[in-house]
Amino acid sequence: NANERDQYCMHMKKNQYSYFEMELIQTILSKMLEENREETYIFLIDVMSQIAKKMDYLIGMYIVHCDLKLDNIMLNIMEENIMDKKF
Repeated sequence: NANERDQYCMHMKKNQYSYFEMELIQTILSKMLEENREETYIFLIDVMSQIAKKMDYLIGMYIVHCDLKLDNIMLNIMEENIMDKKF
């Protein structure tokens, strides 16, 4: 983890400009909660677990997120299509 951090810092020194690349996001957590969708506890626990893991990663990289709130949590919801297979 320290090696990754050192490589990142060296990269920042070499280049004058840096940018973040992100995928297109479907929704934000505050909007999803306002829609009053019926979500399972498993789904909500998964979302909380992912937030905790990402925050732990940022802390490990010595990055502080000073504005963690529902409006700043972006979600892509993958819905499973479960087919009833009859043999």
